Amino acid sequence: MLKVRKNYRLLLLVVFLLINVKIFGFDYSIKSDSMKIIIKDNLQKTIFYDNIRFLMNNVLFTSENAMLLGDSLFVLIDSVKGVDKKNRYYTDTLIFYQNSSVAEFFGNNTFYIEKNILKGKYFLFDLSDSSLSMENNIIYRTAGDTFQINANKGYFNNNTHFAEFYNSPVLSIFSDSDTIVVKSDTIKFANDSIVLFVNNFNMERNNSILNGDFCNFNIRKENGIISGNPVYRSKDVLIKGDTVIISRDESIQSALFYNNAEIVYNRSDSLNIHADSILIKAESDSTNIMHAYGNVEGRYFKNEE
Repeated sequence: MLKVRKNYRLLLLVVFLLINVKIFGFDYSIKSDSMKIIIKDNLQKTIFYDNIRFLMNNVLFTSENAMLLGDSLFVLIDSVKGVDKKNRYYTDTLIFYQNSSVAEFFGNNTFYIEKNILKGKYFLFDLSDSSLSMENNIIYRTAGDTFQINANKGYFNNNTHFAEFYNSPVLSIFSDSDTIVVKSDTIKFANDSIVLFVNNFNMERNNSILNGDFCNFNIRKENGIISGNPVYRSKDVLIKGDTVIISRDESIQSALFYNNAEIVYNRSDSLNIHADSILIKAESDSTNIMHAYGNVEGRYFKNEE
């Protein structure tokens, strides 16, 4: 049943019951089985209920309640769900600004994007350039649980496939044997493999820490380059240089420190080596191999107990 607070022509009611508009090159439509219109002090509010359907940029949203404020602001609340050919979207509240083609998502936002999961408390989607700005408790987890990002702010552009996370971002890379945890001031994804860590790079793995200033890392191949006087620390070993290249070849993980390279190895015996470059190879059976190249100077001594 259609409920209306004032007397309107039937044509006007039909127009409000099925709104279909094209603005800034994007189509959107609002449908429901029932509605009511309230006008107070020149402010018009249209309330939709019963089988609400909102189509925005080829995504069909449904909700328990919806309202149109004036002619520029559309709000969906309570159990808002969206779906398109590949993705699903869940939020507490969706606000669509018709005049600017911008949508805001508030509350417990959970987006399933091609089997990847994106969560956060606030999303702003700009239809004009297919960009998504994110804030507050952001979690992005890939299909197959290969890696996860936690951050407080982020940005993604679907047209350029560029993503950026900042304000204390953390990247966790999962494997069968361990988990790599990487932190920096900003994490940027140039594509689905290349990640840039900008300022205060810090990587933790198997009770060891590798830090530096900047890192270009391929998360699929587990190789990259770290600049800004990187330093590797574990229980017994300290290695440093101006730059380090890390790589993986099947079961062998390698790290090449070059320019002013130094290694300090402390157990019952101590070893201190300076060289132009130092190469460390770690195999899956815990075998470690070290090579030093160019202007090698070493010092060996036995620690006193």
